Amino acid sequence: MPFFSRSSNPTVAKPKPAPPAQSTAPAQPQQSPQSPVVNPGQLLQLQQTAGNQSTSAQVGGAATAPQKSPKDVRKDELKADRDAQVTVKPQQLFDGLIQQTSQHIHTFLNSDKQTASLRASLQAKAKTAVEANIDQNGVAEAHEKADEKLYAAEHVAAKGIVSDTLKKYASDTVVSKLPSSQKSLLANKFIEGYNKTEARPEVPLAKQVLAANAQATREATAEAERLSNVSLAQIKKDAVDKVKQSAAFLDSSVNVGDLGKAEVENRHQMDSTLVQPAVINTVYTNKLYEPIKEAVVMKLGVGRGAWRRSKELNAFRQKMKDAAREQSRTDIDNQLDTNALTSGKTQLDKKFTGMMAKKESHATSKGSVDAAMTTEAVNITKRVLPEGDIKKLLKEAAQTSAYGVARTNAPGVKVNEAALVGAEKKAIELLKSKQTEAVNAVRSITKGDKKVPGSKPDAAQLAALAEKTKEQVTADDIAGKAIKKTVEAPTLNKGLFVIGKVLDLAAPNIGDSSSFSFDLKIPVHASGVYVLFGLAGSVGREDKELTMAAEITFGAGFQSFGFDANFRAGFFLESIGTDSAGVMNLTSYGMYRQIRNISDRAADYLWGMGGKSGMAEVEEAEIWAAMIEEKELQKAGNHVDIGLTFKGEAEANAGVAEMGAALGYKFLGRFDKEALEKQSPNGFGGATDLTKLKEKAATLRRGMNVHVMEASAEAKVKLGGNDIAFGLEAAGSVINNNLRSLEITASGSIPFQFGEDAGEWVKIASKVATPVAGSAKNLVGLITSKVKKDKDLVAKGAGSALDTGTDLLFVVPQFEAAGKSLASKIQGDETVNDTIRGWLTGDSSASAIEQGNKIALASSLDLSIGFSKKWDKDNKSKGWEIALEVTQTKSFEVEAGIVNVAVEKSKRLGKLQYEQDASGSGSISGELAGHEIG
Repeated sequence: MPFFSRSSNPTVAKPKPAPPAQSTAPAQPQQSPQSPVVNPGQLLQLQQTAGNQSTSAQVGGAATAPQKSPKDVRKDELKADRDAQVTVKPQQLFDGLIQQTSQHIHTFLNSDKQTASLRASLQAKAKTAVEANIDQNGVAEAHEKADEKLYAAEHVAAKGIVSDTLKKYASDTVVSKLPSSQKSLLANKFIEGYNKTEARPEVPLAKQVLAANAQATREATAEAERLSNVSLAQIKKDAVDKVKQSAAFLDSSVNVGDLGKAEVENRHQMDSTLVQPAVINTVYTNKLYEPIKEAVVMKLGVGRGAWRRSKELNAFRQKMKDAAREQSRTDIDNQLDTNALTSGKTQLDKKFTGMMAKKESHATSKGSVDAAMTTEAVNITKRVLPEGDIKKLLKEAAQTSAYGVARTNAPGVKVNEAALVGAEKKAIELLKSKQTEAVNAVRSITKGDKKVPGSKPDAAQLAALAEKTKEQVTADDIAGKAIKKTVEAPTLNKGLFVIGKVLDLAAPNIGDSSSFSFDLKIPVHASGVYVLFGLAGSVGREDKELTMAAEITFGAGFQSFGFDANFRAGFFLESIGTDSAGVMNLTSYGMYRQIRNISDRAADYLWGMGGKSGMAEVEEAEIWAAMIEEKELQKAGNHVDIGLTFKGEAEANAGVAEMGAALGYKFLGRFDKEALEKQSPNGFGGATDLTKLKEKAATLRRGMNVHVMEASAEAKVKLGGNDIAFGLEAAGSVINNNLRSLEITASGSIPFQFGEDAGEWVKIASKVATPVAGSAKNLVGLITSKVKKDKDLVAKGAGSALDTGTDLLFVVPQFEAAGKSLASKIQGDETVNDTIRGWLTGDSSASAIEQGNKIALASSLDLSIGFSKKWDKDNKSKGWEIALEVTQTKSFEVEAGIVNVAVEKSKRLGKLQYEQDASGSGSISGELAGHEIG
């Protein structure tokens, strides 16, 4: 590209015309506005030159020179202008040549890709020089200097150090390539160009001067451009060659002065304002310490299920748990004789408490394992993350980040945010390496050092960690806590404890009983044949005695024309204990002995502790059984019967009467004090030989054989338009071929049922008086339990309240309509067996089929008289008694096709009995509303 404009001409002043007398030139035409002008100084010079020549001709010597022609005069005038301009214009062109060539070289050096490495070298040199200035500061800390060095390149760029260095080099190089002697070439070209203008007197002088100068300038400018192009090419080539040889050839020319010194001092002054200690503490804890500790904890198996752990980690974890459990068992054994909760107990009780405590500690000791592993994780984390060193790194990173903002912003939110970002970024960087280091430290314990191929778990570290785990178990007092929890446990059978509370709810007071039955009749033939599944349970409470019975039966039957008969067989269990907890303990005990008679393995699995106490499962189960024997079977009368039941039943609706009869037989195994004394040579209860638990389990499989025969009959007839029910029951038991008990009971009942017609006196007796009396009994029972501080007061109180609530439903008139509505929700055919009706009445006519309610909600007043007699194991009489009882019975029954459900609740309101003991001595006693009289 050209450096000089060819259209630019020198400005020439317009010459003044010579006086007419002196001028020999023809008259000049008037110049146009566009005509070039000659400046006054040039015109005066031309005039003087012309005058001098004329005077010389007039006075110079003897001979007078001839007068010049106008053309010669014009030549002289042009020459005079040329000589004046040649001293000025070439110099101007030369100066422009130097300047513009230097600028072009500077631009080339500063931007061309061929010189990029040169610029990079200069930048690096300048940056290094600034960094050296920063390092000279004797006050700033190393991290402060490091922060400022981050901006060394920025300082270099801001001061234009590289550009200035290149500019100086360009200027120096151009001057050396274009010395001042080159101006003569421009002057010669200027003269040559000027001389090309022919003198023409007829043309105004100013115009000719302007044209001559323009031509001269063009010639000189062209020469300047030629010189520039030649020098530019050579200088660029030389520069590129030098760069190729060494991009650092100009590095020695870099001069940064004191750049960086003031800046690092400013960084030093700001150091304490860039980040708050709380920020560093928070980042250290939340972004490094806790995540790494958590990773280490996880790698030590804490908080991860076995399925999420590796095989090696599960093995390690098991070793730690084994160590913890071993220590907890040792601590428990050591505490049994010293702990205030167990020191006064019998050997059996200690053995049982120790066993249950060990079972408890089997689970709870894992907490100590986790605690020990967490402590180890803390140690590893602290070792990998030395707090002082790491916080220093975080602080410096925060300061570095904050300084980048603080350089251009006042202290505040932006600076604080930048500090936090810097610290967190550093934390993330450290987390990657430090977590890997910490995890490998764990791996060296559990699997082997990952950095050492084929390495195994560190045995020494494993042993040390197992010892720390044991120390943690003792420190946590796992043994003491397990013993305390075992001693304070509400029952020997936690799983059955809730059911025991239900028993208290169902029969809260003396003389109370409840029953439940569920029958599923599935028709299998149009003739009326069906299969039967039954589930039934009952509970009854007497003074210091609670009875619970349950049965599951299967059978078949026939049903047609108001007649229903079936036979069923199944499993039966009955427990008699002092309270609900005792009953449930005996129930579990009876099931244990029955299951052991069938399968030792099943019994060990269900009643053993899985070996968690350190003993064999059979030993664990037998210690538990011995405790049941000690606590529940030492009292006469307490027992559990378990075995088979068989029963046949028949019902008939004869229109004028509804009748039913049942005959049953039970073949049971009884476990009571008598049976245990006879069948357990290794002792029972507290006298159990604890060294022969396996032998006891093998011997004591089935209790004494008990045969129970039962028979019952009932009938409901209408007297005076009201239903009256009568019943007769008999039962006898034979133990070891000896008759042990006989009971006969006759009863009568006046029922009131919603939805059924009843006389006013029946309503008063069964719907009003009886429920009111029942509520009064509940109140008396609640007060009695409160006075005696009954441990089951809450459950019994809730049961009494619930029972009283149902009593009030019968009494409140507003419930009458609701009761009738409920009774009529399900209705079905009431078929009369005309054959039986004919036997009773002699009427053989067919009866109409009527619709009857299949939901029965009833309350009845019952009166019974019973006789009972018992014999001891030697077949000697233990006495007999006759009792007269008055009872309130409430029942709810649903007959919904194939499903029959019945719930019944009875409360004895009063009792009068005569009792004769084995010696023949008799006594009369009574009971009213649960309170004994006499």
